[in-house]
Amino acid sequence: LTREKCPEQCKPDGGAVCAISDKGARGNYANACEATLQGARVLHKGKCLAASNCNRRGFRVCATAANGVETQY
Repeated sequence: LTREKCPEQCKPDGGAVCAISDKGARGNYANACEATLQGARVLHKGKCLAASNCNRRGFRVCATAANGVETQY
């Protein structure tokens, strides 16, 4: 879904999605179009269930796989 394909005002259909903002924060959006228009990348359908367990300390890194699953490496 790209910004160019979203209408200026998103229709209230499609259902809620969990998305990650350009600043790395996960958040709930009314639909994928709303998330995209706000510059977020959709992770999955439905609300965000858990906070990210990735942190900024240590040598471990957090990555989001192509399927939207966050993993620590």
